[in-house]
Amino acid sequence: MQKRIGEILLEAGNIKSEDINKVLDIQKTEGMKRRFGEILMDEEGIAEGDIFRALSTQFNMPLIDMEDFPETLPIEKISFDFLEKKRETLLSLNPDDITHIIRRSCEIKADIVSRDERESGIRAILNFGHTIGHAIETVTGYTTFLHGEAIAIGMHAEAILAREAGLIGSDEVSRIRHLIKTFGLPTEIPADIDLTALFGAMKLDKKAVSGDVKFILPEQIGRVRIQGNILEKVVQQAIKKALSA
Repeated sequence: MQKRIGEILLEAGNIKSEDINKVLDIQKTEGMKRRFGEILMDEEGIAEGDIFRALSTQFNMPLIDMEDFPETLPIEKISFDFLEKKRETLLSLNPDDITHIIRRSCEIKADIVSRDERESGIRAILNFGHTIGHAIETVTGYTTFLHGEAIAIGMHAEAILAREAGLIGSDEVSRIRHLIKTFGLPTEIPADIDLTALFGAMKLDKKAVSGDVKFILPEQIGRVRIQGNILEKVVQQAIKKALSA
C-alpha cells in the first residue's frame, strides 16, 4: 500500500520524492489525505488540486472532505455558493475549480488561526460539526467513518440543532444537507448508535467548560456563533432528528 501511495503522488506531479517519504509512515488509509496535506502545507505551502484528484480517484475518497473544507461553509457565503454552483465541475475533477476552493479554504483558515494561535477565541469557529462529529468517532471506535465523514454528519446534526435553537430556518438546513450529500458525504447519524455514550462523549469535547457543551452553530449561511447553555433536551431532540431511518 505504501509503495502504491508514493507512485500515485509522484504521478500527480509537482511533488518531491522526499516529501512523499515523510508521509509513508501513515498506518491508516483513513488518515492519509489529511496527514499528507498537513505536512506539505506546514513546510512548503503547497495546495495542489492534482494531489487531491489522485487520492480521490485511486482510493475512492470524497473529493470535498469536510475536514479539509469546513471553514468555507459557515464563514464565507461566497465559498458556499461557489461549491453549490460548481458542483458538476468539481465532481468531474476540474483542476482550476479544485485548486481555487482548496486555496480559498487555506486562506480562510490561515487568517483565522493567525488571529488566534492558541485557540482561545475566534479559532473555535473552524469547528462547525466537530462537537458531534468527534463524539460519533469516539462512540464508533474510529472504525465506521472516515474523519471527514464524521464531521460531515456532525455539521448536518449541528445545523439541525441551530434550527431547534431558533437560529436558522429549515431552508438553511436543507442547503447544508444537500451540499454535503452532493459531494458524496453522509449526513445521518447511524440509527443503532448508543445515544447515551454519544451524549457522554460530547461532554468530553475540548470546548466544553464545566460540563457545558459548546457548539459552533450557523446563524445563517456565511456566519456562525459559539453557543453554550443549550438545554440537554434540545440537543437530544436535534440528535434524534439527525438519526438515519
